[in-house]
Amino acid sequence: MTLADELTVVQGLVDELHARGQEDRARALETVLDFAASAIAGRPVPIQPREYLTTSRAAASLGVSRQTVKNWVHAGHLRGVVLGGRTLIHRAEVQAQLDRLLSAAPPASIGQADPAEARAGYRAAVQAVPADVLHRLESLHQRMEEGERLSATERREIVTLERQVTRAATRAVTVRTRHKPSSKR
Repeated sequence: MTLADELTVVQGLVDELHARGQEDRARALETVLDFAASAIAGRPVPIQPREYLTTSRAAASLGVSRQTVKNWVHAGHLRGVVLGGRTLIHRAEVQAQLDRLLSAAPPASIGQADPAEARAGYRAAVQAVPADVLHRLESLHQRMEEGERLSATERREIVTLERQVTRAATRAVTVRTRHKPSSKR
């Protein structure tokens, strides 16, 4: 069988997949066929955004973990196709999922907080952070923003300081919310 014959067979498979309604698989195979035809003809392979994304790339685009993408595909929330043991998601599916995530209504508690109460909570969280920790962290961040390269020790220090700030602020917010009188009585 010649190479041209093999390409014809692959095109037949694409047509069969379309006829069966397996559009994702058909488009994936068409993409591979286009690349093969370009390479055989000696034409440069077209550089364009990939039609299909791996679970890792889809996860990065959606701002979630790779496992979350796999779970969504398994649960049917995100259509994917398995080729060669890899799960691939069409770019349009990833965009549709992103649109769904962005249009989802925020939780009822968001946007209904009293602005004065929110400012008081923010002040309490900031005040819970030791001043020396906050000052050192701001100093290191300022140096980075000015383009100065920090040493490995200073970069580790930033991580440690940020964790201290997060823990202190979390404790303050937790204490504040636990002692907040319930408005539903």
